[in-house]
Amino acid sequence: MLDSSRLFRIFKYLVLVLLVISAVPFLNHPTTRERYAQVLRSFKNEKRLFVADYLESEIDGSFDGRELAKLCASKVWRPEDKALILTCEPVTGGIAAVKNGILHCIRFSIEIGAQLVLPRIIRRSPADISNIIGDPYAKGQPIDYMFSSEHLLASLRDHCPQMRVHRSLDDLYDRPTLLKPLAVNLAMLTDRFTDVDGQMVPDVAVAVAGGLRARFDDLYARELPPESRRYPVRVDLQNAQGAPFTWPAAGDGEAARQDFGRLLRVREDLRVLAASALYNLARRFGLPLDPRGGLAGSLRHAHGDKGVGKGGGGTAAAAPVAAAAAAAAAAGRAAETKHAGIAGDADTARLVGVHLRTEMDALGRGLGFPGYDSQASYFLGYLESSGAGTGAGQGVAGSSSGSGSGGGGSKEREGRVVYLATGLLPGDDDVRRFRAQAAELNATVVTKREVLGAGEVAVLNNHLTWDQRALVDYEILLRVGFLVGVVESSFAWNVAMRRGNARGGDGGGSGLGGVGKHDGGYLGLPEEKPWESTMGLDSQKLVMWDDRYSRLYGRAGRAAVIFKGMWP
Repeated sequence: MLDSSRLFRIFKYLVLVLLVISAVPFLNHPTTRERYAQVLRSFKNEKRLFVADYLESEIDGSFDGRELAKLCASKVWRPEDKALILTCEPVTGGIAAVKNGILHCIRFSIEIGAQLVLPRIIRRSPADISNIIGDPYAKGQPIDYMFSSEHLLASLRDHCPQMRVHRSLDDLYDRPTLLKPLAVNLAMLTDRFTDVDGQMVPDVAVAVAGGLRARFDDLYARELPPESRRYPVRVDLQNAQGAPFTWPAAGDGEAARQDFGRLLRVREDLRVLAASALYNLARRFGLPLDPRGGLAGSLRHAHGDKGVGKGGGGTAAAAPVAAAAAAAAAAGRAAETKHAGIAGDADTARLVGVHLRTEMDALGRGLGFPGYDSQASYFLGYLESSGAGTGAGQGVAGSSSGSGSGGGGSKEREGRVVYLATGLLPGDDDVRRFRAQAAELNATVVTKREVLGAGEVAVLNNHLTWDQRALVDYEILLRVGFLVGVVESSFAWNVAMRRGNARGGDGGGSGLGGVGKHDGGYLGLPEEKPWESTMGLDSQKLVMWDDRYSRLYGRAGRAAVIFKGMWP
């Protein structure tokens, strides 16, 4: 017989085992797992949590890749024993031009069924930013200069396995046949050219639709007859006039256009700076910025007041830590919804992104950019017409001092906030003028240097180039409540179109022809000239792109080319 003490011990163990067995279904329940995750999150540093959530997400959700897979599967690929390897002339220019140039190279490689050597980027001169070819004899920087090559390579490997990708031509040092390439540009593959602001740009839309692959194969056979070829053969795609926006980006369909643009993701260290700036911006001004969803105020209608900067349940420092964790988790789930933000919400309208493009590289190269006065009239006109200074306090006009990590005063936390994206410094004349003029409309203007910590500003100034700093602006502008810019800027087009795509507003082009902005966007063609109207000139009518999330001012033939050739 077992004594009573041993029986009691056995009974305790049996009860414990039964409790564990009965708890397994409960612990596996999704709601329980979410609560467990919330408890764990509550012990993490709030800002670190915000940045981690930001890095895990993009405003347009996780990369799908199905459209890319369909595109690659629809092409005929050349066998290894007859390999064609594509290299591309290094790309130059600003962020959107470089991004599109790289994608242009990849898209051409898919079209002709070739292997790809990743294109490279020419840095602009640090001494003269208007010199976009800083070293004309350099082979250029790798893609990681701006974008994540790991994301690009993984995406191509998973969704376009037919295409073999080489990081560098140096990796093919043992292939002597690659030393002398066949030079090709798109102007050689079309008979149609379009006059764009006095420049003849190859129009390849018809050629692509009618068989650009066949035109290339004819050129290939003519220049390198099959009997004289030594494989692998290298083809070098060179920049024709109008590059990198000559390819008809919408030709594969809008879904494919959006998918393709997602191949290039801003490199992680620059995204960390953007996340930090957004966190500081949210805390300083009491803005409900969600690190996973993007647009300020985007979750309020359906999910309550969640997000950094909102008291009573947000992830602001003033809220209890456990409540902050719950809000962050709820915001993360809400961010999966496609249609997350509508401009016009009181909090959304508080955060306006302005892309001021008056740096010397824009105004000094004959690209048609309007000067400061014209751009300021557009942007200040928007602030005035849309009700600058919303909120009871009407903001602290012109306030720009103090660390980005500060909490901000009560008035500063109530008024209109303008995030000014520019390559200029806070003390430069155009920034000072815009800040003062916005102050008259009760709007507080800040730049990236004013919402980053001192150490981060030092990194910005001492370790990043001019274009790399602009990528921080790019990431922040994707997440503001409303964006305004000018149509001459390919940067502004890329941000505006991607914002529209991400938020379900069909910013990628369903508005072509003049659909109302609440039905997906409006693209005004350059031949429409409202300044010739007898009704008088109104800067708020000089709009070429307008949807619920962004507005681009001005009229330019070049802008139409950018729109048609852009992968946002």
